[in-house]
Amino acid sequence: MAGLGGTYAAALLVLVLSGVIMTMYAVVLRGPMLILESGVDVVTRTCELESKLSLSGSPYSIGSTIYVNLTNEGPRPVDVRNLDLIDVIVEYVPTGSDESTCERLPFLTQPDPQSKGWTITNITTSEGKPEIENPVDIPYFTRGFWDQGEIATLEINVPDLDPSEPILVVITSPSGSRVSIHI
Repeated sequence: MAGLGGTYAAALLVLVLSGVIMTMYAVVLRGPMLILESGVDVVTRTCELESKLSLSGSPYSIGSTIYVNLTNEGPRPVDVRNLDLIDVIVEYVPTGSDESTCERLPFLTQPDPQSKGWTITNITTSEGKPEIENPVDIPYFTRGFWDQGEIATLEINVPDLDPSEPILVVITSPSGSRVSIHI
């Protein structure tokens, strides 16, 4: 009988230790994972709400410069100090070439016809009036916001662009909002 009591005690000890180990796993390992996963969900939702861009009017090009009007349809304004986070990617055929090239263009505070890049030349309300709330100090871009419902005119310079060939412009916000334009 004494041997049977020892077996029961050992079995009970194994069950208790198993319970303790599972609890430690849940608290020590799985707890932080759940917190991290929920934090990623919050960041994802915040980014999705950050900005939404949409095309306003018809884009056009004059020589090697492309003009695009975009509306900020997101629930938040875009701080102009973060405009360099917007991706402007252009696929085009360079002058004198038969093959297309694709490039991400940098944000430029000053439009320069000799440099590849993009800038904002104007921001208006949806009625076409100058912005009143949080005006942007174009061309310095040190203060102001591109507010909800406002339309920004982007000037995209690609000096070696062949305007007689098809052009694809893709503009992407940090939150993933994307506008694709075929000219």
